[in-house]
Amino acid sequence: MSTIGLSMIVKEGEATIRACLESVRGIVDQIVIADTGSTDKSARDSA
Repeated sequence: MSTIGLSMIVKEGEATIRACLESVRGIVDQIVIADTGSTDKSARDSA
């Protein structure tokens, strides 16, 4: 069986990350997020 993964590189994505993750819920099997030094709440919102 095939799986679908999503990987995202983000920085200062607080305004959009939650909606982005919700839009792929139920479509992807795995999500990997690399935050490149955000000072906003991107990391918290992606957890």
